[in-house]
Amino acid sequence: MKIMHTFGILLMILMITGCSSVFVSNKQLMEITPGMTTKDVLKVLGTPDNRRFEHQYEEWEYLRNTVMGETKVILVRFVNHNVVAMESFDHMPVAQPALPVTPRSEAQ
Repeated sequence: MKIMHTFGILLMILMITGCSSVFVSNKQLMEITPGMTTKDVLKVLGTPDNRRFEHQYEEWEYLRNTVMGETKVILVRFVNHNVVAMESFDHMPVAQPALPVTPRSEAQ
């Protein structure tokens, strides 16, 4: 019984540390402030899932899960490697159009 208990604890620790960059907390979001550097943001949120840039702007996009199992989108915008804006919102899945179903003809 003690072995199973120890195994369960080790498994939980592995899951938490191994998936830490997949989850985001409100505390982490509140740590992002204007003027932070790209290195600072990497320390708080990890590597972005997507990256865009246009003229002097660079934007990092994160797709992270909350503890409630929802997906949150976090956009961090930089100018000269410093945060100038951040936006976060719940991800709304886009409905995919249904594929047309072609019935088989009776001759086949």
